[in-house]
Amino acid sequence: LKKEGLSIIMRNIYGNYFIQDLFQKMNKDLILLTVELISSEFVNIAKTPSGTHSLQTLLNYISNSEMEISIIKAIKYKEKEMAFTEYATYVLQKIIAIIPDNKRIRLNNIIIENAKELSLNANSVFVLKKFIMTNTIEENKKRLINAIKKHFLIISQNPFGNYVIQNIFEELALLLFGSN
Repeated sequence: LKKEGLSIIMRNIYGNYFIQDLFQKMNKDLILLTVELISSEFVNIAKTPSGTHSLQTLLNYISNSEMEISIIKAIKYKEKEMAFTEYATYVLQKIIAIIPDNKRIRLNNIIIENAKELSLNANSVFVLKKFIMTNTIEENKKRLINAIKKHFLIISQNPFGNYVIQNIFEELALLLFGSN
């Protein structure tokens, strides 16, 4: 199977079911090879309804640092684009959920630096919420809170941004108010 064919099957309304089933039967070496084969098409696959399902299933089988690094390389320079794209946003959320935050430093920084913009969009707001819920690096939490505080009024009055503010209060209240 050529890499172009793999990308086509992953994006196909019927082929994606076959490929998802195939992922379950692959060993770690084949999963890594698959990630490397589709690397240049990763984001394009993620942008399609069937492709997003294929990639989310593939991500379930990411089990070591080499695989994680391959995924991070596949989305490099396209993280923000993925956050705002209807189907790719789900793949990005899955990446945030499965790859430890200390291994996705560039992605973390992009999320923090674009917190206002991410808060105000129907697709990207969920990327920001996933980041808030999964992040374990205290410095990132502080930087995110500071970024949100700068635009608090705009974000809190937005139909999507108000959910970010609520999520921050729920998940990060200790950092906002201290232990008292």
